[in-house]
Amino acid sequence: RLKRLNASTYFLPQQLAPDEAKQTVKITGLLHTQINGQGTPPVPKTYEAFFNHKGGRTHLAGFTEITQNGQASLARSDAPAAGGH
Repeated sequence: RLKRLNASTYFLPQQLAPDEAKQTVKITGLLHTQINGQGTPPVPKTYEAFFNHKGGRTHLAGFTEITQNGQASLARSDAPAAGGH
């Protein structure tokens, strides 16, 4: 749908809130959308990134959008179940 409307989106983070014990970071900011070069009002969004460690490297294990009524999953691998933090 974005391609058909000649639309694009971009996210500008405003705040990062790490949780070292859970190996997560909450990212709060504004999601901007442009349709045919015209901007629409930005939408406040919060996302949570989950990390794990394998072989001495840090990997992104999951990424979810935090909604007002819970969590809407965007992408996850072996991250903890929603609400199970």
